[in-house]
Amino acid sequence: VDNGKIVEFCAEPGAFRWDASTEPSLFCGDFFKGMIESFKRIGYRFTFGGDLGSQQRVYYVNVKEILDNRFGTTTPMPYDDPYYKTALYVRYFGQYSFRITDPVIFFSNIAGNVADAYTRSQLMDTCTNEFMTALDSSLAQCALEGVKFSLLPTKQREIAAYMNQTLDEEWHQKRGMEIISVALVKVTPDDKSRERIEEFDSNVMH
Repeated sequence: VDNGKIVEFCAEPGAFRWDASTEPSLFCGDFFKGMIESFKRIGYRFTFGGDLGSQQRVYYVNVKEILDNRFGTTTPMPYDDPYYKTALYVRYFGQYSFRITDPVIFFSNIAGNVADAYTRSQLMDTCTNEFMTALDSSLAQCALEGVKFSLLPTKQREIAAYMNQTLDEEWHQKRGMEIISVALVKVTPDDKSRERIEEFDSNVMH
């Protein structure tokens, strides 16, 4: 990076040498081929005539799946349960994983030209609200698909797919990130919803 702008990148294992007097090599590997297009849009390249730029840095971006990101609702959220045919209010808790799929976009739009390190906690400060909003939308999609609230923890793949559709612009296009998995560990109705559920089940049994 020179003065905050990306001038070269490498996403392949092995030794790498950067030469300011040559054209960028842009080693991206099979998984990160989209980085070349991102570089054309965001990055830039120039030569220094043999002189060093005023401020050059090398950054390493973690492109492994980032696990154990916990989430949970502070208050019960409505869920239009197709089985009970009513809006139940539930709390849900769980964890998710994500991956940085385009480090060029991620650095340019999120991490920036930090002097030290950009950590997961800093990223979560920015993204948690967006994640929870997208999760609410994804659970609403599950309701439309006929998923009973108690079966939501079994729909991890479907929820992750809905999340990526919902977050495509905010996370994938603007931040170079995507959701890998979403695991709802617990879904609990509030007291009034539990009473309605018990009443419904009792009537069905009779």
